Amino acid sequence: MSKGQPLISQYLAIKEANKDAVVFFQVGTFYQLYYYDAELAASILHTKIISRAIGGGQKIPMCGIPKTAGRKRAETFAREGYRVLLCDQTGEKTEKGITVRVIAEEIMPQSAAGSSDMPSKWDEYLKKHSFEDTVPPKNKHGSSPAEKNILNDLRYLELNDMTPMDALNLLQEWKRKYVCIDNRPCGV
Repeated sequence: MSKGQPLISQYLAIKEANKDAVVFFQVGTFYQLYYYDAELAASILHTKIISRAIGGGQKIPMCGIPKTAGRKRAETFAREGYRVLLCDQTGEKTEKGITVRVIAEEIMPQSAAGSSDMPSKWDEYLKKHSFEDTVPPKNKHGSSPAEKNILNDLRYLELNDMTPMDALNLLQEWKRKYVCIDNRPCGV
């Protein structure tokens, strides 16, 4: 039996018991997605699929996601309507030296943060909040104090990890922070 076969056998056993789920399978510091799940990840997360000879020399389509980003990427799948299983290494090994993996977390579509319909929420938000009257007068440098603070906040954003729901929440936070009662600028 080749080195990759026990790993793929373990993955396939979990996948067989959970055919309707996308399986994030921890291998070291990454979650690996194999076969159809890898193709799905390429489509949803815009990641690259690679093929490696694992398990008897057969090339298997796969893609990796850093474990630190796994939960957030799983929530992206959940927002798209998929059930996701995060399978983590326990640190234990079987008698044959195979690393034990267990389903550590199940993320259902309705349990993902912001799993509601983003386009309709965004439209509702824009209807409720008019930004046209909120622009404060410019100073001699061409920007208002509030604009400078917003630009300063933007400098520290990690846009690669931001979801549309995160962007909407950020806009709501900025509206509270930089716009006072009756849509008048706070002049922060």
